[in-house]
Amino acid sequence: MKTWGRATSAAFLLAGVTAAAQVGIAVTVRILQLDARFDDVDAWSAQIALLAWFTLAAVMLGTVVSSRNAGLGTRFSAAIAAALGGALGSAVALVPARHADVPLGDPLLLAGIAIGLAAAAGTLLAFVSAHGRALAWNAIVYGIVVWALLGEATTGPDPARLGQLSEARLSGPLVHNLGLWGPPAAAGVLALVVAVLARVRGQHRLPIALSGLAGPAMVAIAYLVAGPGSSDYQKIPWVAAMLAAGVGLAVSVVVGLPPRRDDAVAEAMSTDTAPLPQRQPGPVADGFAPRPASRRPDSTESWLNDLSPRRTPEDKQQFVPRPLG
Repeated sequence: MKTWGRATSAAFLLAGVTAAAQVGIAVTVRILQLDARFDDVDAWSAQIALLAWFTLAAVMLGTVVSSRNAGLGTRFSAAIAAALGGALGSAVALVPARHADVPLGDPLLLAGIAIGLAAAAGTLLAFVSAHGRALAWNAIVYGIVVWALLGEATTGPDPARLGQLSEARLSGPLVHNLGLWGPPAAAGVLALVVAVLARVRGQHRLPIALSGLAGPAMVAIAYLVAGPGSSDYQKIPWVAAMLAAGVGLAVSVVVGLPPRRDDAVAEAMSTDTAPLPQRQPGPVADGFAPRPASRRPDSTESWLNDLSPRRTPEDKQQFVPRPLG
């Protein structure tokens, strides 16, 4: 009970502080601009994707750190507590969202729904990621890369987009190519590095095979919550996030699923040296005994003797001879 209480409270507090810190930093450096005027729906969707990802990252970090050596039930409780803490921490962004001017819908309601959906999806993703170190490694490394891209985007005049480079110093075709194929390539490289490292360290094959999905899945879920948009400004990052999740999973599966050489040799040796099954004698039924092999009768006397009544020792004792005459 003490372990469960410590893990649950730590997950709640860590996720809440992480989410609030991320939102605070993003608002301060103008990565997150929820109080602006949005003439385009896609620009507002890009902001919603960022808010959803901050919530997902907080839930993931709170669950993985607080329940590393805990049991199954404790990990699930920690994931739920982290989801609640992450949602409350991200709710700080609802304060500037009250002043947003969007072309469609209530900005406060839309931001709140995005936070709730991201926290719910993050519960399942964080619970699965807590079962393997390779999953957690990939999520943390991918999160660092995403934050590096967000920091690079602050140097340009255009608003930052989740998992994308700034468009200020790049030409149009190059921006489209990097925006579409850059995230899948980065996800594949990171999945390969993490999976190989985890395999060398002798971790379980199933978490290694799924590790390439952990980090890209957070970005993909954030874009699923925000929607694909109506123009290339939102469609290209949306498609790139889905491709990155697929590529990362494919690379980690190729690296993690094949059996290790030592495991294959041990399995082959155990199969070759296994003792052959021995036939066990069956049970003998009550009142039944196997009939011994009898000699083959060679004369008529043998079968005539079988026709005469057999005498038991008791019959011999009861026999009394009669006197003659």
